[in-house]
Order: sequence, then C-alpha cells, then structure tokens
Amino acid sequence: MVKYRVEFDRENCIGAGACVATNADWWSIDQDGKATLKSAVFDEAKKMWVVELDDDDFQKHMDAAGVCPVTVIHVYDKSGKKLI
Repeated sequence: MVKYRVEFDRENCIGAGACVATNADWWSIDQDGKATLKSAVFDEAKKMWVVELDDDDFQKHMDAAGVCPVTVIHVYDKSGKKLI
C-alpha cells in the first residue's frame, strides 16, 4: 500500500551527491552530473520526478531529502502533507 510520495525537482539539482551517499539504492548520479531518482516517473503537471512508496523505504528517502543542500527532494504522506 502506498503511504508516501517522493517528488524530485531534478532541474534545480546541483549534483552534490548527498542523496546518493545516503541512499544509493534509490539515487545515482547521471552522466550530466545531476542526481537521478531510480524508478521515478515524470509528472508533467508538477515538472517533478515522482515515486510512491510504502514504509520500507520511507526513512531512506527522508534521510536523502534531509541532506540535500538545495532542498529539491520533497516527501509527502498519503494525505498530501509535506514532511520534508
């Protein structure tokens, strides 16, 4: 059951790699030097890369969002409340 939504504003990513260092299972650095959220789909309306997840990977994404120096990773709960 989906409980959380991660939105990634890749356009504004600076490629610091903190997300990768924290959560390499879900994040990588692409050839253009910016981070990539693995298994994400692009939401045209929001212009964000999005992945939905359950409790298993929640803390990993909270950690990645917490260390992002430009705050381009956002985590929401199922009600739409922004957690970070």
